[in-house]
Amino acid sequence: MRPCEIFESLFYQMLGKVQAERGVMTDRRFKFKNPLRSLDSTTISLCLTLFEWATFRRAKGGIKLHMLFNNKEHLPDFIIMTEAKQHDINMAYEMPVQAKGIYVMDRGYLCYDFLEKLRKNKAFFVNQIRNIELLRGGRSAILNKSGRLSGETSACKVLR
Repeated sequence: MRPCEIFESLFYQMLGKVQAERGVMTDRRFKFKNPLRSLDSTTISLCLTLFEWATFRRAKGGIKLHMLFNNKEHLPDFIIMTEAKQHDINMAYEMPVQAKGIYVMDRGYLCYDFLEKLRKNKAFFVNQIRNIELLRGGRSAILNKSGRLSGETSACKVLR
């Protein structure tokens, strides 16, 4: 049996080494004044005979890596490893929020309590909403014909 702490420790050692050797990287394609972060997770299948602690389904093992990716430095700022059956939003609350940061995420992170946490920390977010929800309120950001954002985002009320 291989304990998961070995992999966590190895990851942080390697991350520290890469950051120290490479320094801060800048991508000239992104010209945001505010820091841009991507929030996502991925499931990694594992063999249950080698990793008994990684029970996912009856005959399948796995882990889920929840990551906050720094788009400017091309490195993760934060990673949490959980059981594969853990839902994305449960770990989002553990991730640090930077004031005035822009957080991009998929609809697995669409939880109004979490979005309120971002708002209270004066952060911005981009999220894919479910099509059954209608928004009413202030102006919203929309894509124009050239594919660029136009308009302004403000508080919206969700109608169900």
